[in-house]
Amino acid sequence: MFAWLSGCLSDAVVAASMEEALAASNDAVAAALVATELRIHAHEAPDVQLRHATSCGCPCRTKTGEGDFFVMDLDYHAEGCLPVSGLVAGGISGVIVLEVDGPSVRASTAAGGLGGRPMGGVLEGRVAGSEVESLGSLEAGDHTLGLDVRASWEGGRFAVTGDVEVDGLLVSLDGVELGWTGLASACPTPEGGVATVAGDHEVTVTFGEDGLALAALGRHTSEPTDPCGYASDLY
Repeated sequence: MFAWLSGCLSDAVVAASMEEALAASNDAVAAALVATELRIHAHEAPDVQLRHATSCGCPCRTKTGEGDFFVMDLDYHAEGCLPVSGLVAGGISGVIVLEVDGPSVRASTAAGGLGGRPMGGVLEGRVAGSEVESLGSLEAGDHTLGLDVRASWEGGRFAVTGDVEVDGLLVSLDGVELGWTGLASACPTPEGGVATVAGDHEVTVTFGEDGLALAALGRHTSEPTDPCGYASDLY
């Protein structure tokens, strides 16, 4: 039925829906990367040096408390810095406060910034080694994002599955993967996986190993497209 219905759509509507889906997919992937970066450090050893020391990284980690429950402050510097993890190729600033209770980690971003703009929201979920679950909301710039994703970051490869609501538009990510090449620029470029965007018309975006994407709406399929033409401005 949907394929038949899409045949009634004008070329302009099809093109606009595909462009909207490509842009929303990029925002969803960027949001998942940021959410993972902000919480993957929860069980790392705190830094001995303070922020003013040259040996303190990005972020600088300070820990309060012992045992299973403690608070970890992630200091990304007031002016911002590029995270050493390589997950986010844009500046994060301020302090992210993690409340850690065993594998459960709650991140408050109210004192943080992203891409030179204020950040807000709370992210929760389990963090176990390279596996990070992110549930909650993230606000950055003009974007409001709701996340329910599970990601892994190991061996220089990031993979994510789950849902991201981008400014009211639902994006479902299925096995979306990025390697070092796809993470290295301010435009994160997936090298596999699928994003399904539920706008006025459902569009499926398939990411290829060559860094190009195909958008499909019913019987309509785009030419291989550089998704960075619709890059996220999240950071």
